[in-house]
Amino acid sequence: MWFDPEVAATFAHVVLDPPPSATGRTFWAAALGGTWRAAGPGPDHDASLVPEDGDAYVHHGREAARVPALVLEVDDLTAAIRQALDLGATEDDGLLRSPGGLALRLKPAEPDRRRAPARRWPDGTSSRLVQVCLDCPAAGAEREARFWAAVTGWAWRDCDSPEFVCHLVPDEGPLQLLVQRRASAEPDRVTVHLDLGASDREAEAARLVALGAVRGATGDGWVVLHDPDGRTFCATGQPPEAP
Repeated sequence: MWFDPEVAATFAHVVLDPPPSATGRTFWAAALGGTWRAAGPGPDHDASLVPEDGDAYVHHGREAARVPALVLEVDDLTAAIRQALDLGATEDDGLLRSPGGLALRLKPAEPDRRRAPARRWPDGTSSRLVQVCLDCPAAGAEREARFWAAVTGWAWRDCDSPEFVCHLVPDEGPLQLLVQRRASAEPDRVTVHLDLGASDREAEAARLVALGAVRGATGDGWVVLHDPDGRTFCATGQPPEAP
């Protein structure tokens, strides 16, 4: 697959959709450490979770607004949009969609971005939102991985487990992407969930449950959780300073 290595994402944002309830906003502010403030990386965003240090990269949209799951900042917007379309993206009323149907937005890069550091908690552990997992129908997972590798320009790292296609890791920035083959064919499009990296996975899961999350299954290196609105996410053993 052809792509221009000069067209790469310099900073990534994730958008909570549907937007969290008031209880959900309180949960995420405590879970990640930050304060919700009005504004966001696009006209359809309502609020950003601003960390104590570094730039905001978690946002939510307005109620009933059509928002992208991911927003990527790029140096050359025109070239990046053209490349995304060449690689199989479609345009949908102002948004781009990946071959698997995941909405994204490209925007001009902001100068001097700073990644938020991991938060250290009173028990001495630390954590940070480090990853967005792309949950792909298995039949289209390889194509989706190649698309995002090209659009981001990030390093492809193979995964040991056949459940996962790859990690996509930036040189800098707050988020990496994990491309996962979803066991279920439903829904028939790509969805996302958030992964927190933690110095102590079990302690992090317990902290999140105390804040209002509901614990789900335990996997090989992760704990599935659900926020107060039922949104699925994971606490993982990835280093909180990753990527």
